[in-house]
Amino acid sequence: MSNEREKKYWNGGANPIWLFVTWPMLFLYWIAVLLHFPLQVARFLGDNVHPLAERCFELIWVDLVLALMQKMPWSVNEHALALVVVLGGLYLIVRLSERFALTEDRLLIRTGVLFRSEDEIELYRVMDVRSRRGPLQFLLNVGDVTVMSSDASGTVVLRGVPGASRVRDLIRERTEECKSRRGFRVLE
Repeated sequence: MSNEREKKYWNGGANPIWLFVTWPMLFLYWIAVLLHFPLQVARFLGDNVHPLAERCFELIWVDLVLALMQKMPWSVNEHALALVVVLGGLYLIVRLSERFALTEDRLLIRTGVLFRSEDEIELYRVMDVRSRRGPLQFLLNVGDVTVMSSDASGTVVLRGVPGASRVRDLIRERTEECKSRRGFRVLE
């Protein structure tokens, strides 16, 4: 993943427990999107929808979807459940394949299962590093680390990183050291 002569300061990836918690939430989100899809299309096309009509439309759409679900034979529901499980499993595999490494001069990001993608962010080009943790992430001690750089990578988000605050501080320290070695001065 990186040049062997460079010292690695951190290796990591997404926390598997965090991924098992997030994919059902992602599934519920997409169900909500599908339930609101016709209304969003109407809004996009420029129809002005009165709030009361909007609420009635939502209730009718939800009732229609639920009625169709009840009328479906059991085998269709089984296939839908199997599809959700397969898609969720693929999501987990893809997310678990994401690997990150911090060396003396670069942040390395490897993604992909069948098609590998490797991205390198030169630390002297990093402009800002942030971490964010929601309530559930706080309970699982994971978070998202956002790295903003001036190179072609732009802004990169490392999702579900264990100890996100520590990783953010480590990236910031390595960035400052790399900039000082190269003779860059930071103007604030």
